[in-house]
Amino acid sequence: MEVELPSSQLNADDIFTDISSANAAMASIYAEMRDGSMVSDLSYQMGNYADELDYYGSMASDTEDFNKNTVISSNGTIKSWWNTAYNLIYSANSILERVENSKQLSTSDCNQLKGEALFVRAYST
Repeated sequence: MEVELPSSQLNADDIFTDISSANAAMASIYAEMRDGSMVSDLSYQMGNYADELDYYGSMASDTEDFNKNTVISSNGTIKSWWNTAYNLIYSANSILERVENSKQLSTSDCNQLKGEALFVRAYST
């Protein structure tokens, strides 16, 4: 028994049949970088870490660890940054794989998408 894909979703291989859907996949990665990765709050946390900012929040928060220079690997912000980074790397690798196997995209479009995915992967590590 095969279950059909819901009409609101695309098969991963179908995304790379035209440039607009491939660009949308890349834009999704950029949105995740903007909203959920260390890019979104790095300057704030580093400002706390370097004593450029005064912190008046809860003493039991993740930001307090940055402010007191006691950040350890179990800090929730650090965990979130790493989890998001791994998801971004996975997504970038998926784009690299799909673009490599795409027969419909032009060479220049493939090169553009490869370059962007390689940048995201390098930036996330």
